[in-house]
Amino acid sequence: MQPLMEEPEDIRITFEALRAKYLLYKEAILDELHNTPNHGAVCARMIKGHRYYYIVKRVAGKIVSTYAGKVRPDGIDINNKRVRVLNRWLASVNQALYTLGSFPRKGGAGLALRFSVLERDEWRCQYCGRSPREHSVILHVDHIVPFSKGGANTMDNLITACSDCNLGKRKRLLFSQTSSEGISEK
Repeated sequence: MQPLMEEPEDIRITFEALRAKYLLYKEAILDELHNTPNHGAVCARMIKGHRYYYIVKRVAGKIVSTYAGKVRPDGIDINNKRVRVLNRWLASVNQALYTLGSFPRKGGAGLALRFSVLERDEWRCQYCGRSPREHSVILHVDHIVPFSKGGANTMDNLITACSDCNLGKRKRLLFSQTSSEGISEK
């Protein structure tokens, strides 16, 4: 009889293979983006009934406008379309890496870490004890020491909280850390 679920080791190997594949995709996309020339954008100005084309681009932090003539330049739009396509692909690859847990959001914990915290806390709010099954609440993964106040994205600093407790808490510290006692209620 075939097992319904793969062994944990097989799942880990599959995730690592997918992660490696998407990291290669990301590297190739970033390389092509780096090598695609930035010709800028084409802008048209109407002056006394005549259309004049300018190429506008950012050079060393400044916006530079260059006169291109009365005929629209051709190759620039093709490069700009390619850059837009590459940026969309890069966003898709980053989303896949985020889902696999190897590319955390800026300032946030990755999905794998969040799922581990929810499992550790048995899918219950650690402040009030409510669970989604019994009380129909939405669970969040909350920083004990807020990220804005130097808290890290580690298992020790993350806790499961229902939306009411988490949104009511905001950026306040509910626990104070003392060296001899560990965590104590404020």
